[in-house]
Amino acid sequence: MAGVTTCPRCGARSAFLVAPRDRARGPLASVRVCLSAVCGVGFTHPRPDGLGAAPAAAPASEVEDRLVVRIVAAGLTHLTARLPPGSLVLDVGAGSGLRARALAARGLRVIAIEPDAREEMRAHAMLSTAPAGAVEMVRADVSQLSAVMDGRVADAAVMWHVLEHLDDMDEGLRAVAAALRPGGLLNMAVPNRASAEARVFGSRWHGWEPSRHV
Repeated sequence: MAGVTTCPRCGARSAFLVAPRDRARGPLASVRVCLSAVCGVGFTHPRPDGLGAAPAAAPASEVEDRLVVRIVAAGLTHLTARLPPGSLVLDVGAGSGLRARALAARGLRVIAIEPDAREEMRAHAMLSTAPAGAVEMVRADVSQLSAVMDGRVADAAVMWHVLEHLDDMDEGLRAVAAALRPGGLLNMAVPNRASAEARVFGSRWHGWEPSRHV
């Protein structure tokens, strides 16, 4: 599929990158992922009708619970090692609440926001075992962050596979930055299209999910 289109972020002409196969919806012959020649951002064009959040990981047994929590906690170690107990962490796109629970277990206070109603309900169940009062779980998206914080500032923020879901990632990052104290930390992960996994799986790579990853 050849051709160019305009990047919604910077307005530059952008070339076709790949026609992905969406795991949730099968082949999307009319959907392309394009790459801006100026800002380097990839985007879905045309953007399909949105779906709810993809279900986040939630352990099904006590043994699996212990294992998953340890894996999640290990992924946050480079952040938690730099935060003293009692620090306030903002978990943007909290999903099933695993990260918020792992952060609370390290003695941190957490404000967790999640826009999807089903995921927010799962998170409340997940957080029932967190230390009392350690996590504030709110159904909200990043555009509502200012109201959620209500004048509070966080010492750090976590955006774990969130950026690729935002309609306007620059505005989302500005909202998160405004919620952080000067010098606050940002822990972020996104799908890496240059990874070995992406190269091996090609158009079937799970990172190409154009119904959700815009």
